[in-house]
Amino acid sequence: MCLEYRFWPRQQLLVDDLATLVHSSATPVREAVARLAGEGLIDAIPNRGYFAKALSAADMQHNIALMFMLLRNVVERPDILAAWKDPADDRSPHTCEDAMAASELLFRGLAALGGNQALTAQGNRILDFTRFVRRLDLEEPRAEASMRALTEDLRGRLVEGDAAAARAILDATELEVLARLGAVVAEGLVRSMPDDVDTRPTASPVRAFLAPS
Repeated sequence: MCLEYRFWPRQQLLVDDLATLVHSSATPVREAVARLAGEGLIDAIPNRGYFAKALSAADMQHNIALMFMLLRNVVERPDILAAWKDPADDRSPHTCEDAMAASELLFRGLAALGGNQALTAQGNRILDFTRFVRRLDLEEPRAEASMRALTEDLRGRLVEGDAAAARAILDATELEVLARLGAVVAEGLVRSMPDDVDTRPTASPVRAFLAPS
């Protein structure tokens, strides 16, 4: 959960809360948190406690580029593309959450199409890892509208089996997402400043979206 930004970046990680979340006693959770801090996967601040890692634009850029590379690898193989079955429903997305869900459903379906379990798992991890910034990105109406249109266009090209057009859409989508990434990460850092952690309302749409199931 920490690695996938299921918590706010820089959110304080309280052992008792984490133990409740994972239905465990505090002792093993405390040991696990200390181990994560020792490995540099979360931050330990003296006299303050443990905190989720801050957003890293470089990490996000690397993972988003890797995600699109995996997707292109699928659509460039005609034998795989011929087996495509559209996993999306017929409801049109009306909110950024809808647009996020529609694009993720499509991307997860594509990642699974190759039949390689390791690559499928990697694709799912990347989607989880980048969810926070992708959700922030889609709060901007123009970004949400663009992603909705690109997702629908990609669905159509996949149904038609048009690999070249699908590849072009993936390329365009990647360029758009990466072009906005710096501003989105900056916004995420502003929202997750340590002084804001305790005062941020629990009903925040992003917090609700990121809450572990």
